[in-house]
Amino acid sequence: MPAPYIKLKNKKPFSLILDLDKTLAHSEINIMKGDEVIIRLRPGIFPFLEEVEKYYELIIFTEDTQDYADKLIDTIEESNIYFDYRFYRQHMVIIDKGFVKDLNRIGRPLDKVI
Repeated sequence: MPAPYIKLKNKKPFSLILDLDKTLAHSEINIMKGDEVIIRLRPGIFPFLEEVEKYYELIIFTEDTQDYADKLIDTIEESNIYFDYRFYRQHMVIIDKGFVKDLNRIGRPLDKVI
């Protein structure tokens, strides 16, 4: 997907970009139970998301692959849709063999991004 990723105008004054793994949720593979994935959500995640979605356009930007991340995000959004946009590893740029989240590519003015 070429940048800017979002071309529509934001209806809220600011965009809040959140990471997924180790921020909103933590997942691990339990090899003792046949590679079962255990997902632990951050305590207070739902009251937090319910409050901030009133004021901010919520964007999730994770270094995880889309198939893996969508499973976690879908778990979070099971009863309510919080995130306006989802961005994954394929939206990152590679610099010095590492993945970097270039917020300039999102399509929002950086002075309106938190």
